[in-house]
Amino acid sequence: AALAVDEWRAASERRELRDQLIDGLVADLTVDQRDYELFVEGSDRRAAHARELLDMDPASPAPTLEDYTDTTEAIRWLALVSNLETVDITFAEMTANGTGLAIEDTALRLRISAYYGAAKKQQDMNAFNLARATRFMNALEDLGMSPFEPETIDPGTVLGDARTRALVRTQQGLGEYTGRIGRRMLDANQALLMELRNHQ
Repeated sequence: AALAVDEWRAASERRELRDQLIDGLVADLTVDQRDYELFVEGSDRRAAHARELLDMDPASPAPTLEDYTDTTEAIRWLALVSNLETVDITFAEMTANGTGLAIEDTALRLRISAYYGAAKKQQDMNAFNLARATRFMNALEDLGMSPFEPETIDPGTVLGDARTRALVRTQQGLGEYTGRIGRRMLDANQALLMELRNHQ
């Protein structure tokens, strides 16, 4: 009888730990979901700004851009940096002390590990993203302009300069690339989040 009570208590503690882990993962993934959505939105905006800038006549840049504020803001946006961040507090706890085994569904544990493994691989993209934005900002500064002082930005000079125009094209490609990665992570996030909620 005592052995049965001990086994029941151990099983109850495992279930409680499992529930805590799943609740923690759901909370972390919910934060990720919003961050990923903002990252994709920012990537799309970067690509759209760059496309519309490249479509302009450098000799007479239009005063406004369709769907966005103005030409100066579009140029400024290309010097901003957005990172793809993933909250891994609960996953780090699971892997550090082996508590992840409380989630007895092996397939689910593997999907959780795959999600965080994919997220870790994407961190390299942040350094790449920063380097390209910094290069564009430096090119502006070489022309005597600063994204932090919008009044110094002259769209005609930016779009008429071969180097900065090439960097605008690079930023277009970067926005499209990071947008694809962000969508891939968002899809993985939503699928795992749905599965975890089904286990709550």
